Amino acid sequence: MAEGRVVKLALLDIPQFAEPATGEFVSLPEGSQPRLNQLYLRSGRSPQPMSEQEMVATDGFAQAQAHRFEPGSRFSAILNGRKRELVIVGTALSPEPCSGVA
Repeated sequence: MAEGRVVKLALLDIPQFAEPATGEFVSLPEGSQPRLNQLYLRSGRSPQPMSEQEMVATDGFAQAQAHRFEPGSRFSAILNGRKRELVIVGTALSPEPCSGVA
């Protein structure tokens, strides 16, 4: 069975960065994990279904020396032409090379 996912690039407005960064966001199936490329949560939880603010950051992105994100950290992103305030609700290991999932 095929399972559709949405993958989008976004400009990130991270307070400690002088210039915008780029991140890649991958959707999750509503209320569950994907059949393939499942996340392994390292901290926190998965986003609530249909939440436009909650996201899980990949462990590598969250723990990078310049970021030091953890559950509860917030930043802005421009996704689909709209600026959104995002909150990290968890960190995870992912087999996909992305910054976060929402």
